[in-house]
Order: sequence, then structure tokens, then C-alpha cells
Amino acid sequence: MNEIPFLALVAPFLLIACGSSSEEPSSEDPTKGLVSLGVESTDNLSVELYADDALRVGLNRLHFRLARPDGKSVEQASITQLPVMHMEAMGKEHSCPHEQPAPSADGRGLFPAFVVFQMASGASDSWRDEVSVDLGDGAAQALVFENLAVAESSARKDLSVPDGSGGEKKVVVTLNFAAPLAVGQNPFTLTLHEKADMVGMSWNALTDWSVVLTPEMPSMGHGSPDNVNPTHVASGRYDGSVNLSMPGVWKVAFDFAQAGNALGSVAYEVEL
Repeated sequence: MNEIPFLALVAPFLLIACGSSSEEPSSEDPTKGLVSLGVESTDNLSVELYADDALRVGLNRLHFRLARPDGKSVEQASITQLPVMHMEAMGKEHSCPHEQPAPSADGRGLFPAFVVFQMASGASDSWRDEVSVDLGDGAAQALVFENLAVAESSARKDLSVPDGSGGEKKVVVTLNFAAPLAVGQNPFTLTLHEKADMVGMSWNALTDWSVVLTPEMPSMGHGSPDNVNPTHVASGRYDGSVNLSMPGVWKVAFDFAQAGNALGSVAYEVEL
């Protein structure tokens, strides 16, 4: 925001006289740089949905922005989301791992949330986000964001692990980098979830696994030092960092264990 010359001149004197000052509120759009996913409204509420980037298979951070009809922002609300994939050809629906927003808006006036899409949308397969908002009066307001476009990616791997009763269960693993790959340290988030029911409408976050990271450059026959094994931070999200010491194709393997028992591994091929 451009400063007003007169205020710039008198500001030092105001600081001396008062001993303190407060910053003017920024006029910058809090959604600048985000991707709009649509706006839905009820009689007394407008809800805008944004994402950090275009939606894709893997971990996606969403942002809800709430406002009254007069444009006044809502800073406190109980928001519940349920992402649902409608598979037209099969006549079935399922959800995916997701996290609900906190009840208070962040410093930008937005309510962040997370979704781990495990499959892409398509001609007959579409994602929607069913949203319920309670503003504190106990009367939940329902809104639906239809036809969310989710692109394919290489983030997802499936891991079969013992289910404790002699059989096996499938764990959905996704690898998500915080920025485009570069030589040096590359922070990432690994997600670990399993279905909580047969059809996948609810999911369990796996929070007590240990993970060992091993990068290797097959063409050169070496790995790299100073990697940070991912550790759990929240709701099945594990943060770590891989050191890619030179350009080329790398194999990044993750070995999983729980309470000292090996559970298997997955490997990704990445290139920079």
C-alpha cells in the first residue's frame, strides 16, 4: 500500500510522543496467489473455497473464507467438510483422507484445511466437497462445491501391511514436496492413511509409524548424506527432507515400521 507523505513525516513525532505505534491493517487481498475453487452462498452466509495450487492426487491445502451478506468477514465458525468422489459408471461414491479447519480463522482471515485426494477426477468421475458451517447458533448451514477438478500425479503409492488377524490391509501413501525439486535439501510431507470402513467414506490417520528415508542415484551408484527422516506432525502427515546432491534421476525409498516391526516399503522415482 502506498504511504501518504504527510503521515510519513509526522510518524516519528507520534512515536516519540506516544512511545508506541500500531501497524495499519494491510489492504492486500488475503487470497492473492491462491486458486479459486468457487463460491457458494446461503441466505446469510457466503463461503469461498481456495487452494494453494491446482488440485491434484496427493496432499492439498484448502482455505475457506466466510462472510456475511454485508461483506463482513466471519472469524469464528465450526466448519465440517466431506470430500466425495462420485463414480458414475460404477454407481458408487467414496471419500478420501481429510482434515477439518480449526474453529478460528488465521491471520489472513482464512480457515485452512487439508485433503488427500487418492484418485483423479475424469469424464465420469467427479469430486465434490460437502461443507457444513455452524456460526455458533447451532443451526448448521449446508453448501456443496461441485465438480472439483483433481489432476493425476505420481504422489500416491499403495502399501499392503498385516491387518492383525492374519490378512492384509492397504495403506495409501502420498509423497508431496513443498517446492519444485532443486539440488540440495528438499522438504516434503508424507501422508499415511487407511480406510476406516469398507467403502472408504471415512479414513484413519496412521500416527505412530517410524519411517526411514533412503535416496539413491542408480545411474551413479551412490546416495546422499544429511537426509531428515519424516516424523509425524499431525493427522497422518509426516514431515522430512531429502538431500538431492546433483541433477538426475533419483530413487527415494521409504521403509516403514510400527513398534519395531517392519511393515514394508515404497519407492518413488524423482528427477531434477
